[in-house]
Amino acid sequence: MRTFDLKIFLKVFIALCPFCLLQAQMSTISICINKEYEGNYRTTLKLRLPLDAEKQFYNLDINKSEVTQITDNTGFDFLKNGQGLIVENTYGNVSSDGSYYDLQVEIDGVPQKGATTFDMKGSFLINYVGDTSEENTLEFSFKENIQSSIDSEIGKIAILDMGGATLQDGTEYHLYTLDTETPIGNIEVIGGDDSEEYRNMGLGLEENTVVFKEAPEKIKIKVQTKSVQTEKVPFDLIVGIGF
Repeated sequence: MRTFDLKIFLKVFIALCPFCLLQAQMSTISICINKEYEGNYRTTLKLRLPLDAEKQFYNLDINKSEVTQITDNTGFDFLKNGQGLIVENTYGNVSSDGSYYDLQVEIDGVPQKGATTFDMKGSFLINYVGDTSEENTLEFSFKENIQSSIDSEIGKIAILDMGGATLQDGTEYHLYTLDTETPIGNIEVIGGDDSEEYRNMGLGLEENTVVFKEAPEKIKIKVQTKSVQTEKVPFDLIVGIGF
């Protein structure tokens, strides 16, 4: 595996919405050409996407984002050869000030021998938390669905086991995050959970997390969901390979 410093030529025009032009450009941080395994060559890019720091970032919808072109300067066309973006290997994180999103993407393939640049075009979809909210009451099986997802009135809900804390007397608190397709503003467990006890120990909780000493078979919650504002980030990157 080799990582190269880049001379990056950017032709990036970013329009985060029809009415607002963000004066920033998407940039490439690094490129890694991986030819470690025969027949399993990969290109990994680390990108920096500008965000609207005045808004609350929710997620990047990679499934609805699109890459329309990946070609190197030898004329090799990744997409025509079935070597596109590997969606499941895409991940990233938001900067502490909320001004950008560092994104790592992986392409199933590498530039051809002799190539010095490649061109990647398309658009990413970024979801921000909107201004409106809606309240729903949901009831579903809980214990049997931990580490899996269920369908609900607010879309799919993934119940993720986030570990927990154990006191000196052996009392265990288990944290479960409800990962939803829409942002959650607040969750109230009808009948109660152990969140208050957990907070009283000086420990913080995310708004979409519940706490139980013992996972219940079923759960009934009152959940406040937020609207989503989706904005498109078009990109046209010419990336220098470095060799």
